[in-house]
Amino acid sequence: MSTFIRSRLRAVPVLAWMVLIALVLRLALIPFNSFLFEDLMDANHIHAWEQGNVARALLAGHGFGSPFCFHPAIGDHAAGLSAHCGRIFPSFRNSHRPVDLCHSRFDCLINSLACIPIFLIARRSFGARVALWAAWVWVFFPYGIYFSAAWAWSTHLLLLCLCWMLYMAQDLERSPRLALWAGFGALAGFAALTEPSILVVVPFLLLLAAWRLASAGKRWLLPGVVASLTLAAVISPWLIREDLVFHRFIPMRDGMGLEMWMGNNGDNLRWTSDDKHPLHDAAELANYNAGELAYMDHKAHLADAYIQGHPRWYAWMCVRRAVYLWTGYWSFDSRYLAMEPTDRKTFRLPPA
Repeated sequence: MSTFIRSRLRAVPVLAWMVLIALVLRLALIPFNSFLFEDLMDANHIHAWEQGNVARALLAGHGFGSPFCFHPAIGDHAAGLSAHCGRIFPSFRNSHRPVDLCHSRFDCLINSLACIPIFLIARRSFGARVALWAAWVWVFFPYGIYFSAAWAWSTHLLLLCLCWMLYMAQDLERSPRLALWAGFGALAGFAALTEPSILVVVPFLLLLAAWRLASAGKRWLLPGVVASLTLAAVISPWLIREDLVFHRFIPMRDGMGLEMWMGNNGDNLRWTSDDKHPLHDAAELANYNAGELAYMDHKAHLADAYIQGHPRWYAWMCVRRAVYLWTGYWSFDSRYLAMEPTDRKTFRLPPA
């Protein structure tokens, strides 16, 4: 029997073992979130889970809305329809147990499945040996394990989509098959409905593939048109919905004004002013509840006015944010470190 079991285990593809081990590691970390890490799904954070709040509104029959309005002090009623979040992820979380069941298992599974495209991309580019190393590194990558177990947003689904897009883009460079290009357009549209920021990458991938086909003397214009039309067909229902609901064109999401204002209002203690967000400020929430588009437009106007009036401050903050993005360093100010205790650990500062 043992010989039979060993032979069966050896027959399991290595990618299956990678996904399984990665999933086990990520699921095993979830019970330890509350005392090893900052538990982003505990009672102090769950009200700030915009995409989960939208999922609750969908489940309650209120439609796609209420990103800021599931809070013990407010109740679970809908505050109105919204264009604040991407469409796909809240729909996946439309469950009676979105926090426990969907967050725990869905995110960990999606993150683990990224082993497959990582392996395939690396094998095609650098060979089988490097591909195995790359995939196993992802299996045991600390950030991959931590964020899938603790981070409840659409990061993991977007990661998986981007990895498969990069893999398919390599095929686009070699083949003008219309079905392949249409498939890439559909995947890109799905990713865009998850997080619209991915649309920044899509034109570069398509243009590079079209240039490679043209250089090889193959047709490129019709495949590019097919991919673009397929992408447009996938995202257009959401754009039409926003036009019908809000009576104006909204490019996928309407939260840019709020995000700009939170980061450009004169407060540089952190890279953004989370305390001024409607999730954390009752007055801001009341203003938001008066109308989402009017609120976002007002915040965009305030941010633009501040940037115009303080161009040097804005330029310096852009530099600081770039440094923070790549190094994790923002400030040694004691007030900042009190809000970000992990930074003190990272840079080994003495207690304040």
